[in-house]
Amino acid sequence: MFRMAPGGEGIRLILVDQIDPRHRQAGPLRQFAHHSKRRFDAGLAGYLDVLVAENELFAAALASVRTQADRYTQLVAVYQAVGGGWVDVAGSMAPKAQSLASTKP
Repeated sequence: MFRMAPGGEGIRLILVDQIDPRHRQAGPLRQFAHHSKRRFDAGLAGYLDVLVAENELFAAALASVRTQADRYTQLVAVYQAVGGGWVDVAGSMAPKAQSLASTKP
């Protein structure tokens, strides 16, 4: 699922199987939606064709965003697994806030 590719600053992890096809799918669907809208404007097609095209484009865009979110989630998991610092460490090092009751004028 992951492929390690050398990057300028380190190792970059890529979801090889999923990211490229999702991005490539959006272009033709965007054209399909545009052409169906133009056909509707010219009176050659019904509005249902426009709705179907836009629904397909939305589904592809949503799948692409999900894949990208999964990629970032997995990158964070890898970062944590190799010992990257995390918020709970910073929280324990931060100074404690004083309560309002202890700050009387």
